[in-house]
Amino acid sequence: MIELPATVSSRVVQQCLHDLQRREHGEASTTQQIFVQAACLVDTFSVPQLREFAGLPRDADWVQLSIDAELVAAAQNAKAGTVAIPARWRLRPAARRRALQQLRSEGRLAQALAALPAAVSERDTLLRQLLGAGIDLQQLDFRQTALLREVLHWLEGSEFAAPALIHAAARRLDRLQLFKPFQRLLADGFQGRQKELKTLRDYVGVAEPGSELGRVVRRFALRSAPGASPLVLYGPGGIGKSTVLAQFLMEHCGPDVAQPLPFVYIDIDRLGFRTADFGHFTVEAVRQLARQASESTAMLESELTVLQAAASESSSSDAGARNVNADEWLNRFAAIIERLAEFRGLPLILVIDTFEEIQRRGNVEEDFVWDVLVRLQREIPDLRTVVSGRAPPRQSAPPGLRLQGLERPASEALVDTYLAQHELGRLDAVTRKRVLDIARDNPLTLRLALRLLRQHGAAALADIATTRWLVFRLAEEKVQALLHTRVLSHIDDEEVRRLAHPGLAVRRITPEVISEVLASPCRIAVRDAAHAQSLFERLQREVGLVEIDADGSLLHRSDVRSVMLESLLAEAGSDTIRKIDNAAIAYYQDIDTATARAEEIYHRLRQAQPAAQIDARWRDDVAVLLGNAIDELPAASRLYLASRLGLSVDEDLRRTADQGSWERLAARRARAALNRGALDTARAVLVERTERLDGSPLWEIQAELQRSTGQFEAAIDHVDRAVAAGGFAACETVTLQFVAVLAAEALGDYTQARQRLAMLQAMNAFHTDEMLKLRLDVCAQRLARLAPAVPNSAAKVAGTAKPPLPPALRRRDGQINLNGLRQLKLRPLLLRETVAEYGLAYPEILYYALEQLGLPGRGTQDWATRIARGLDDANAWGSEQELRRDLAAKLHAVAETDASGKRRDSSRQSAELLQSLANWMRHDADAAGLRELIVQGFRGDIAANLQNQSTAATADPPFR
Repeated sequence: MIELPATVSSRVVQQCLHDLQRREHGEASTTQQIFVQAACLVDTFSVPQLREFAGLPRDADWVQLSIDAELVAAAQNAKAGTVAIPARWRLRPAARRRALQQLRSEGRLAQALAALPAAVSERDTLLRQLLGAGIDLQQLDFRQTALLREVLHWLEGSEFAAPALIHAAARRLDRLQLFKPFQRLLADGFQGRQKELKTLRDYVGVAEPGSELGRVVRRFALRSAPGASPLVLYGPGGIGKSTVLAQFLMEHCGPDVAQPLPFVYIDIDRLGFRTADFGHFTVEAVRQLARQASESTAMLESELTVLQAAASESSSSDAGARNVNADEWLNRFAAIIERLAEFRGLPLILVIDTFEEIQRRGNVEEDFVWDVLVRLQREIPDLRTVVSGRAPPRQSAPPGLRLQGLERPASEALVDTYLAQHELGRLDAVTRKRVLDIARDNPLTLRLALRLLRQHGAAALADIATTRWLVFRLAEEKVQALLHTRVLSHIDDEEVRRLAHPGLAVRRITPEVISEVLASPCRIAVRDAAHAQSLFERLQREVGLVEIDADGSLLHRSDVRSVMLESLLAEAGSDTIRKIDNAAIAYYQDIDTATARAEEIYHRLRQAQPAAQIDARWRDDVAVLLGNAIDELPAASRLYLASRLGLSVDEDLRRTADQGSWERLAARRARAALNRGALDTARAVLVERTERLDGSPLWEIQAELQRSTGQFEAAIDHVDRAVAAGGFAACETVTLQFVAVLAAEALGDYTQARQRLAMLQAMNAFHTDEMLKLRLDVCAQRLARLAPAVPNSAAKVAGTAKPPLPPALRRRDGQINLNGLRQLKLRPLLLRETVAEYGLAYPEILYYALEQLGLPGRGTQDWATRIARGLDDANAWGSEQELRRDLAAKLHAVAETDASGKRRDSSRQSAELLQSLANWMRHDADAAGLRELIVQGFRGDIAANLQNQSTAATADPPFR
C-alpha cells in the first residue's frame, strides 16, 4: 500500500499523474531524478529520511507515489510511549540500474557515494563496495556472501555486476554452504581432543595444521597404506563426535585453508539415507565435490545432472534391489573420482556421521552398509572413510577411536573461550564450579549451561545443579532436556517464546505454518503476512533451537529435538498438541509436494491414526523425509513407520504389531535374509506368525524359500494355495506364479512349466512393466531350447535358427532396442538370462552383458583362465595375433589377482579388460568360438541358479 503524504491536494494528485505519464514515456521530473538517484545508493529508505538526504522540501513527498519502488516494511502508527515509524521502501532493480547508470555517465557517482551517511545495513555496505573500490569475496562469510548475491541481483545486467563476479559469488556461497554445519558446531569454541585429532591425522595421512611438511605428507603418506579400512569414531550422544569431526575438517578442508583437501560429509540423520538407495548418496557426494573443485567443476556438474536423473529412476526401498543398486553406484562414483585429476594423489576424506541411524535398522542393514563402505575404500585407494556413531559397527576392526568425556582442563578452557566470545567477564568461583558440575564431562551439556547462564544469569542454574545432586547421576539426556526447557522459558521476546513453546512440536516452520497452524495453539494473534514473516525471522535468530533448511524453512535442530521434545509435549499438554496436529494435517493435506505429505503423515502418526487412514495418504517419496521421526511417535505408529521404511524394531514391540505392519516388517527381514543366502533366518521370520492377509508378500517369499532349498513340489503347491486365497494385484499374481514356473523347470517338468508360463503371458499381456514381460519371454525361449514343443527340432531352436527378439528389446524396424537393453543394467539376473538365450544370435547383447556382468561363473578366475588358454592357441580365435596375445596376458593376470582375492570382479582393471574383449569380438569375424564359449558359461550359471539354493548374487529389483 502506498504511503500517502499527510495532506493530499489536487495539485499533488495532478503532479503525480503527470509524473506517471512522463515515466511511461521514459521521462522524469527533476525532483524524481534527485529522489531516485538518492534511493539507488541505499538498500532501503523511508521517504522522510531520503527527502532530507536529497535536500528536497517537505512538500515533495508526493514523489514517492510515482517512483518504481516496492514496500519492504509497513508503517507503524505511534502508540503510548512510542513514535510513529514510517514505511520503508526499496527501489526496484531496473529503476536502480537506470539511476546508477545516469550517475556514472554524469560523473557524479563517486561524489554521491562520498556524501552518503553511515551505512545502516550490511547490504548498504556491500552495495557501496560494489559501486566504489570493489569487493574481496574471500573476506566475506556465508551471510555476507548471501547478501552480496541479493545486491548483485539488483545490479545484474549492468557494468556494476559483471557475469564473472556473479558466478564467483555463487561458487563462493556454494562452497561456504558446505561448512555451515561445522561452523555451527564450533560456534562456542573448541578445546582439547588433541589425541583424537592426531589419530584422525595419522589415519588420513596429513600433518598438523601449519606444519611445513604438511603438503609433503599429504602427497605421499597415502602410498603407505592403500585400501585401509574405515576408521570408527564412537561414543554416547552429546559427547562431541560431530564437533571433533567438524574441527578436523575445518583445519584441513575449510574455506580459509590455503590448499584444502577434498571431502564428502554425509550426515545420515539429515540426508535420510536409505540402504537400498545409494543413488542419492552418490548424488550428494558429487554435489559436494563439485562445490570444492576448480578445474573439474564443469565435468562434475555435468555428471551431477546425469546422476540426479538416474537416481530418481533407480530409487527403490526394496531390499532385493540393494546389491544391484550399491554396486552400480559404487562403480559410478569410483569412475568419477578417477577422472578428478586436480584431487589425484590427495586423500579424499569421506565422513559418515550418525551411523547409529543405520544400526537401528538391524544387523542386516548395518552389515550391508559397512560392506559397501569397505568395498568403496578398496575401489578408491586414496579414499579415507571415517564412520561416526554411538557404537562401533559389528564388523569393524577393533578398537576404533572411542570418544570419552571432556577432560576438566579442556572444559575449563571451553568456559573461558565462551565467556570471552560473549564478553561476559570472569565468573565467580561458585558459579564456575556450578556450571562445570552440571556439565560433568559432557560438552553439549556444558554449552547448554553456558547459554542459559549468558541469557539469564547464575540463578537460572541453581535448581538444576541441586536436582542433579539429589538424583545422583541423572541421565545426561534428562539434564539436557531440563536445560533446553529452561532456555525456552527464558526467551526475551514474548511472542517468540510462545511460538517456540509449544510451536516446536512441529518439525518444520514457515511464515504460513505460523499463520495457519501455530497461531491459535500458541496464543498469538497473527495480524497479517508481514507479522507472520516478522515472527519467522525473530525465531530464526534463536540459533540454539532452529536451523535453516535448504528450502528456507526453519527446522527444529535434531540434536536439540532429540532431548527436549518429550518434555515439551508433556508441558504443552495433550489438548494443545492435538490442536497443533489437527491444524497441521488440515494445512498440509491440500499441498501436493513430498515435503507437505511427509509432514501431514507425521502428524497423523503422532495421533496414532489407524494404518488404513495413513495408507490412503502414503506415497513412496515421503519415506526418506520421515526416517528420523520414528523415535518421536507412539508405539503403534513406530511399528507402522518401521514397516514402511524397512527399519528394525525390538521383538517385544514387533509382537504388538497389527498384522499388516507385521507382514511388511517380516517381508523386508525375510527378503533381506533370502537375498544374502541366510535361509534359516528367513525361515525363522516366516514362522513367527502363520496368519496371512489376502495378497500378503509373504506368500511369494515362502515359495522362493522353498524353491531355493530344493523343495520344488512344495513351492508349486504353496503358490497354488496362495493364488486360491486371492487378494493379489495382477503384477503380484504373475511374479508369484512365476516361482511355480521356475520350480517346475527345475523339476524337469517342462510341459507344466510351459503351460503355467503361457497362462502368465496371457495374464500379463496388458501389464505396463516391460521388464516383467521380458522375463517371461526369456523363460519361454529357454524352455523352447531345453525341451522344444515340436519333436526333432531341438537343434534348430538351440542355435541354428535365429530366435526373434522379444518386444522389450525390439525396435519397430526389427533391430535391437538399445534403450531396452540398457534397462537391464540394474537387473543383472534378467540380463544374465537374456544373454544366455539371445547372446549367440544377437552378439550386441553378449557384448553388453560382458561389459556389465563380467565373465560368467562364480568368479573371474575360472573363465579368465579358460579363455586365456584358448587365446594362447593361435589357431583358435581368429587372425589378430598381437591383440589376442595382449588379451590373453591380461586375462591370465586377472585370473591370478582374482585367485589371490586382492581384486573384485568389478575393479577398474577388469572393466577395462572386458571392454577390450568385447570390442575385439565386435570386429573379428573369427571370434564366434569365443562367443559360444562365453554364452555357454552364462547358460551354466542360469542352470545352476535354477537348481540352487542361493539367490544372494541374483536378486533383481521388484517388478511393479
